[in-house]
Amino acid sequence: MLFNIFKFEIRYWLRQPMVYIFLLINTLLIFGATSSENITVGSSVGNVHKNAPYVVENFYSVMAILSLLMITAFLNSAAARDYSEKTNQILFTTPIKKRDFLLGRFFGACVIAIIPFLGVTLGSLIGSLMPWLDVERTGATFWSAHLNGLLVFTIPNILFAGSIIFSIAALTRNTVTSFIGSILILVLYGFSQSLIRSLDNEFIGSLLDPFGVRTFSIATKYWTVDDKNTMSWGLHGIMLLNRLIWIGVGACVMIFTYYRFSFSEKSKIKSKSTKTNEDDFGKITIHEEIKFTKPQFSKGIALNQFYSQVKIEIKGILKNTGFIVILFAGLLNLIASMAFITQGAYGNKAFPVTYNVIDTINGSLLFFLISIVTFYTGVIVWKERDAKVHDIYDALPFSSWIPFLSKTIAMIFTMEVVLALACITGIIAQVASGFTNIKFYEYFLEIMVFEGITLTCYIILSMFIHTMVNNKYIGYFVFVMFLVVNSFIWPVFHVSSNMVSYGSSTSVTYSDMNNYGPFLPGVLWFKTYWLLFASLLVIGGMAWWVRGRETAMNIRLAYAKFNFAKNYKGIFILLFI
Repeated sequence: MLFNIFKFEIRYWLRQPMVYIFLLINTLLIFGATSSENITVGSSVGNVHKNAPYVVENFYSVMAILSLLMITAFLNSAAARDYSEKTNQILFTTPIKKRDFLLGRFFGACVIAIIPFLGVTLGSLIGSLMPWLDVERTGATFWSAHLNGLLVFTIPNILFAGSIIFSIAALTRNTVTSFIGSILILVLYGFSQSLIRSLDNEFIGSLLDPFGVRTFSIATKYWTVDDKNTMSWGLHGIMLLNRLIWIGVGACVMIFTYYRFSFSEKSKIKSKSTKTNEDDFGKITIHEEIKFTKPQFSKGIALNQFYSQVKIEIKGILKNTGFIVILFAGLLNLIASMAFITQGAYGNKAFPVTYNVIDTINGSLLFFLISIVTFYTGVIVWKERDAKVHDIYDALPFSSWIPFLSKTIAMIFTMEVVLALACITGIIAQVASGFTNIKFYEYFLEIMVFEGITLTCYIILSMFIHTMVNNKYIGYFVFVMFLVVNSFIWPVFHVSSNMVSYGSSTSVTYSDMNNYGPFLPGVLWFKTYWLLFASLLVIGGMAWWVRGRETAMNIRLAYAKFNFAKNYKGIFILLFI
């Protein structure tokens, strides 16, 4: 039975386009990094050949992190697909063993998860053959590097990360919570990265890296250019020890999952007391006369509805367990980085001045902020439809602009709360280090304002994409791909203007002598520019917001045109001008 379930999982995924889409994405990304000097995956290769063994293995190690979302998609679906499709009760009545079900689904999904990583080999081989690439930038193909990339990085990382994601999805029976597990895995990577900043903790940090990326960089840090062009690192030394540790962790997680998992349904019905008070018999209950209230639809009522909806959405996010877990993970990673704020490179000491703390906050918290934006914009847009109450919600007497705008404002407010907590953490770290010359206005300007505006632009874009696409998971995919393309595509075309790279602005440099000097006006103008552009997306989102069961594109287009011409045309023209 185990082999049958394994084969079924393989056949199921081979019929899904997502496998080949992920393979194409990885292939194009590595192809661009191999055939172009303007695209970088991981660290710059310098004078090393574009297809050198060291470069190929480095690609495999970095893609283990970048492709974590892909691993999550496969393992998450394998564990919780029956619950989301409501077929678990039928499946679990068959004579199937728990061991066969769990291991068959797990190893089937793990084998499929390897396929997108083959894009590293395809992209490297094809990219190194491009005619525009200087022949001196490529060398001989070392197949051992591609094999070691799979054996050292891809397979162990899939087994480790996949076991955690699979366990969370199987035990919670939810397709959402496993994405939170992938965030927690990245916390371990960030923590190990912080440890490596100190030479004394380099060995421990290399063992604590769950992906082996830093372990690989330490093992090869003394390699010459010739070594990198001709040698590959396999499963030996510190790398073998690291891989055994984390594969062992994954095995322990799967053992725990086996003993905790059950085919039975958890009872959600609480027993009610059947006792009846005898004094209740014979009593007559007098009800008050029903009062009828005429509904009002004034602008004041719409504003009250909007304010009330914003409060509901904010409370829903802040009280959500997943949000609390991601926030805690982000702050934990930030605290780990702040613990080494006074330690410079190679054992040197540094003062925890405000602008250094701000740089640490941006470096440590950026990924978690983008993760929250990516994950919760989809959750908040699809909240009513996921809960199966959208028919009731859409029938309520409120204006069509209220849902999109209230959800957007709630997300922006939530992100400002997270940024405020980051500022407080930075201030506490400064005080704990004995540094009292704290520049509060730097925190406010660079974190709350500049970073807040950037995140606001991304929030609005993600909300707009989910509204237009009208598919939760495709919306996630489109937004993530936009982030990747927006980061890498412009240098390929030699475009460096901040007016086309979404959300970007000129860099700001602070000094104790000149403060922000001449840099501040340029940053403010670009932030204003992208805020105005995001405002156009808000109008588009409000006009295209799905309300009701009519989701055909032609019907949505007709409704959006009518809604735009009636309510938003004047505002759109004013902002566009």
